[in-house]
Amino acid sequence: MSIKGEDESYYGGDVLSLNKAFKVRNIEENRFAKFEERETRSILTIEINKFLCTGKFRTTWNGVEVMKSAVDLVTLQDLLGREKPATVIEFGSYAGGCALWYADTLKCFGVKSHVYSLDITSECLHETAKKRDDITFITADVSKDVEKVLPEKMLKELPHPWFISEDCHVRLEKSLGHLEPFMKPGDYMLVEDTHPLSIVNYAVRGSPSSDFELAGLGKHDDLRLFLKARPGKFLVDCHYTDFFGYNGSPMMNSYLKRV
Repeated sequence: MSIKGEDESYYGGDVLSLNKAFKVRNIEENRFAKFEERETRSILTIEINKFLCTGKFRTTWNGVEVMKSAVDLVTLQDLLGREKPATVIEFGSYAGGCALWYADTLKCFGVKSHVYSLDITSECLHETAKKRDDITFITADVSKDVEKVLPEKMLKELPHPWFISEDCHVRLEKSLGHLEPFMKPGDYMLVEDTHPLSIVNYAVRGSPSSDFELAGLGKHDDLRLFLKARPGKFLVDCHYTDFFGYNGSPMMNSYLKRV
């Protein structure tokens, strides 16, 4: 929208220039990189992460806790709109707000999809999320029972492309290791909280001055081992990891495309 009046030439010209630049930008350039070529650095400081978490612990979708920051949600909606996954598999349901957000966002994009969300308990699930027929919540200990609740026959039949979100904080060989053989080129997976300064716990949620625990590099190192065992199968999609600057999210080097 341009503003008319004595400053019309300034505002209108500036907006038109911005619009042209947006249309000609090439996000494919240098978009994909090998994991081992990416640096373990980020523009995010601990203070920025603390304030992002203030909003993260307050964000709801249709009255259900989502547990995603504004940075996460903007980047993920861009991914869902571009990649249009027919199947979403989420490890870590909590209240079901994120599964609900995935389903509604994909519906807005006109994508026929189904969300499968797994967690070790269903006690936190909100009734609003449980009522949806395009979301299946599965109660299971992913570290022990993933093969039982996501059997080979089922995985072979799920439509592609897939988007997999790993947020259950178990060894990746236990969760993603079971799914990887059934992934196809073009599928995506996201490993959450790989940033060493990601805040994984507040003593009192929603307050940046509260006690907190940092994630450290444990999960990033686990991802490194997971990918090292599968050379050439995944590339980091830098468009998403660097959406807000170099590794500008809690998901350091962990938006991954199956190739």
